[in-house]
Amino acid sequence: MTGVWIIVLVIVAFSAYQVGKTAARLPPVPPRHGGWQFSAQVHGIFHKNSNRSSRQDIIAACRVNEEVFLYPQPDNPADHDAIRICRHNGERLGHLQAGTILAEDMRRGKNFKASIEEIYELQDRPGKNGVAVRIEQI
Repeated sequence: MTGVWIIVLVIVAFSAYQVGKTAARLPPVPPRHGGWQFSAQVHGIFHKNSNRSSRQDIIAACRVNEEVFLYPQPDNPADHDAIRICRHNGERLGHLQAGTILAEDMRRGKNFKASIEEIYELQDRPGKNGVAVRIEQI
């Protein structure tokens, strides 16, 4: 009889987890007509920010479909096409990998909207998360 109760508890706990996980998601950001969109991995997710905050802690507080903001960094000595990715409160998640055409398009006056597409546990680093963003030209 105890085994049955354990199974019931596991099912209830899993159901509550799924409901909570779904409720934590924000509504998807619909594509606007005329623009294009793509997904990109966020890099630099293990670095500390200049204020010593942990990017992993910041990522853990994020939600799928949360809007994020893109900031070109033309004065970055390592990569003049660097693009910083931040939450609405300015917390930095990381940056886009060098070599994207996005920085050039932003310099040309094109506008983009970004949101968190996926937060996932890294296979090779248990307990650490990676992030993918969806970027859309508007």
